[in-house]
Amino acid sequence: MAGATLQPYTWEQFKTLLVSDRDIKTNNHNLDSHRYYFNRVRNHFLDIPFTNATLRLWKVELKEHGIEPSTFNKIKQMCDRINQLFELGIQITISRMRETQNDFEVLTDDEIIDMANLEMDYGKGKEYLNKRNRAFYLLAGLNAGNRLQEAIAVPWNDIREDSERYIIFRDTKNSRKREVILSNMVWEAIQAIPKMRPNAVFCSYRGEIISQNYASTMFSEDIRARCRAIGISEDRIATTDTKEGIFFYTLRHSFATNRINDPDNTLTLLDLAYHMGHQDIRNLQRYVRKSLEISKRVVQSVPAFKKEKSPEQLLREARQAVERLTKGHPAFDPTGTEKIDWTQLLKGGVQA
Repeated sequence: MAGATLQPYTWEQFKTLLVSDRDIKTNNHNLDSHRYYFNRVRNHFLDIPFTNATLRLWKVELKEHGIEPSTFNKIKQMCDRINQLFELGIQITISRMRETQNDFEVLTDDEIIDMANLEMDYGKGKEYLNKRNRAFYLLAGLNAGNRLQEAIAVPWNDIREDSERYIIFRDTKNSRKREVILSNMVWEAIQAIPKMRPNAVFCSYRGEIISQNYASTMFSEDIRARCRAIGISEDRIATTDTKEGIFFYTLRHSFATNRINDPDNTLTLLDLAYHMGHQDIRNLQRYVRKSLEISKRVVQSVPAFKKEKSPEQLLREARQAVERLTKGHPAFDPTGTEKIDWTQLLKGGVQA
């Protein structure tokens, strides 16, 4: 079977080509992911040719073992990049696996505030950890909608106060620096964190920067414990086959969903995509809650319909008209001596 062999190629060679390719953005977090999938692909093809046929057989084998579609799609993407960067000339025709998008849980703004403000008993580090976690959760859930690794990497000198108060995220998914304005609430919460070390705002109790994997587990478990403590039901917290439960990324989900679906929202998807670090506004489509309320907002945006009034608005205007017509009448004057029966008024039994 004709094809290439991956045995001569190393991660260091692949990384050199990867970081020099102008179409592929990398940072430390992404490099860890690339290294894992590169080694997984290379190890599989050490003793067999790297061809479209052998890759197709691998896909069948992985499906039989119940691999997640998202995992296979990352393997397939790595095969494409190996083929491209090493110029192997293999025609890869296998398709991606279709991913089933599970529903994700959304916390309201009030739930995020209650969860973040809760005082947890962390033992010796209680005071510090409560202040750190409060700021961490308010930042992600209400202010920046940031990813976990973006905040962990922020040093104190990237919490700025010039003409505005803002935070700089440098270790972003697309490697592009992002500046985000801080609200007074979040600014004060961050300033309340004791400065354990100058090179990390959100560091561990001992002052060491937390690794991404450890932090993900730790923060997610802490968020779930806080949610239980404020009375959020277990069916919202737990993960099922069809629904993602609550974990750190829920804060980013919630930030986007709450902003997009707010009936008073004046933001565009482009505004929100820039704020959250999305390169493609289509990534925000998953946060739009499909309902009649969304359809109502679209219909009411048509100029010809803007003069139409809802039943609630008509009732409100009717009440205002009654107040104007009855103003000064002793029956409607709290200090007056005459009182009337509203039922009689509606029947026309009272003369103004």
